[in-house]
Amino acid sequence: MGELTLLGIAIASFLKSVPNVVWSGIVGSFITVVGVLATNLGLSRRHREQLAHTADENARKRSHDASESALERKMELRRDVFIPAIEAVYLATSALATLADPTIPRSVTQGKFVDAVGLISKVNAVANAKTVAATGVLLNRLMIMNLDLAFKRGTIEVAYSQVQANAQVVARSVEEHGRWVQIQTSMLFDGPPPAEKLNFVGGQIAFQQSQIDHWTERRESSSRNLQIAQLAFLKAMAEFQTNVSEASISTSIALRGELDILGDNPDGLRGTLTKQSEIAKQTLQEAIRRLADQLGEGN
Repeated sequence: MGELTLLGIAIASFLKSVPNVVWSGIVGSFITVVGVLATNLGLSRRHREQLAHTADENARKRSHDASESALERKMELRRDVFIPAIEAVYLATSALATLADPTIPRSVTQGKFVDAVGLISKVNAVANAKTVAATGVLLNRLMIMNLDLAFKRGTIEVAYSQVQANAQVVARSVEEHGRWVQIQTSMLFDGPPPAEKLNFVGGQIAFQQSQIDHWTERRESSSRNLQIAQLAFLKAMAEFQTNVSEASISTSIALRGELDILGDNPDGLRGTLTKQSEIAKQTLQEAIRRLADQLGEGN
């Protein structure tokens, strides 16, 4: 205890012996150090806050970028599905119309129809319930129309095959007729032919001419049957045209709505598409009327 007292007395004596100027320097340095420490502490706190804010901003940016990327991928997917589907709505009905042309193979027509239906069906994977419902109605009507027109196509194919077969017989008969005419001409140039040969050749020419006349008539009859089958096909299309067009218009508008390209006037678009449908219907009915008049089957 005595030693501590002596140490305290010594320290006090030392402090008293330090000049005031020195104390001023010591106090000033201490204040400076304290100020630097306080500043550093403030900077550290603000730096931590800034780092935290930056981290939050980066996290929000990453989240926003991820959302934007997901939205972009979603819109790209919808464009890849909906735009081809809009086109396929019209390709499907156009493909079915070509069934009336027997020179176009059924496999080609049905292939185009199946491809179009496939594109429309993909809508169900990404569309909303309203669009899926509209698409379902259209696909159902297209399938029924395809089934009915496929039977009508069968009648067209039979008639067309008869036209081709009869035309081939006519062509062969014409060829044979020409060959016998040449023989007859050669016989006449070589001098008076025997009556038997001349009569035989004349008989062959007459026979081939009768074959030409007979099979030409058959060919014309089968051509008429073909036109009658095509007329029945067109009439069937006309019966389906209204319902299928209504479903096509509703589906097209729904698909365009999914892509947000309707603008502010979807009713106006429906009106335009309906007018176009009416024009197409009138064109089809005019074709039916003309073909019926040609066949003498007009009402």
